Amino acid sequence: MTTTTDIAHQVAVIVSRELHVHLDQVTPEARLYEDLGADHIDVVGLIVDIEDELQVRIEDDKAIDGARTVADLITLAEAGGIATAAKAA
Repeated sequence: MTTTTDIAHQVAVIVSRELHVHLDQVTPEARLYEDLGADHIDVVGLIVDIEDELQVRIEDDKAIDGARTVADLITLAEAGGIATAAKAA
């Protein structure tokens, strides 16, 4: 079973790799645009990578558009995992 801590770490690693920033900069409070230098295309790419690597489905377009921090991405990944598990049951 994947824990919240595992998901948070996996999301941080993806963000670090894709945005070419040091993992230490990728805190839950880090702002994707202002602190980590992402643009909208980067954030969409992060969502796709999170879905692929964590085997989750993130379907809430409003939430995706509202993702402003690393914590927002973690929340989306957790919710996507719950939705994916519910569909499989």
